[in-house]
Amino acid sequence: MEFHEKFLISLLSKRARNTLKLTSVPSEFQFHLGRDLQITPIQSIYERDRFEGGYCIGGEEMWLIFKPKEVISLDGIEKHLLLTAHVLDTFSISSITMTFLHEALPSSAWQLMKIINQRQANVRFLLCLMKTDSSEFLPRFLDECTEVTGCIRIPVCFPDVFVFTPSRPFKTREFRVKGKCDWLNIDSLINCRIIQLEFRKTSNRTAKCWKRFFDNWKNGLSLSCYGESEYEVMIGGLIDGGTETEIECLLSEVKRRDGSEFMVKGYTGFHVMPKQAYLEYMKREDLYYSIQTPPI
Repeated sequence: MEFHEKFLISLLSKRARNTLKLTSVPSEFQFHLGRDLQITPIQSIYERDRFEGGYCIGGEEMWLIFKPKEVISLDGIEKHLLLTAHVLDTFSISSITMTFLHEALPSSAWQLMKIINQRQANVRFLLCLMKTDSSEFLPRFLDECTEVTGCIRIPVCFPDVFVFTPSRPFKTREFRVKGKCDWLNIDSLINCRIIQLEFRKTSNRTAKCWKRFFDNWKNGLSLSCYGESEYEVMIGGLIDGGTETEIECLLSEVKRRDGSEFMVKGYTGFHVMPKQAYLEYMKREDLYYSIQTPPI
């Protein structure tokens, strides 16, 4: 039975919805929010032509469009939220991939993330493409994003005056900001194992800020930063009274006072890795090239 068939059955009664929840195989869903909301179960394979109609969900009439592999709501955020709640309450969802397109409003994005987090759904990946000047709802949206578990990507520029300090650190394994990230409090990234940041101008961060970050970044794997302006401040906070030894051109070893060791590579674009993670990475690289390179 395909997704559109299950979805239509779920509208028949509460009992039908509960039965689907209990019997459906857990699968990953994609949510795309722009002017409309698109919901796609990744494992869906049906190729039926587009059809549409009015349906009653949560006591509200809404117009839904079914296309190959997805259902689309065009009726505004209130109907989007009802549709989202219905899907979350009906289907067994292993994880969710979220995309917020350029047209999405921070207020809508915040409400959508909030309803997903309230149901404790696992958002594995989040891509934020929103361009906004909102100072009210953007922090609320980002605060909900702290619950994402896999990867957050934000390849857009937020307003220069925007500053964000979340109520709790991000849980995500990977955090990648492209554009500029002066708005970001780096202390909120201490749980992230892979971090990619871009600095386009000198920020207000101090060596003390970076010291505090590296003191608490216990499970980190790699930190990649782009922007020469941040290098001297970052390296000062990393060394913190320890020693820096140049291993080769653009590669140095840092031994901190607390005994932790890091490798730093590059300058304009620099990469910081705990020494053990760096050695394991180089082992994998050597193995890869030994397999790829034929014997002479």
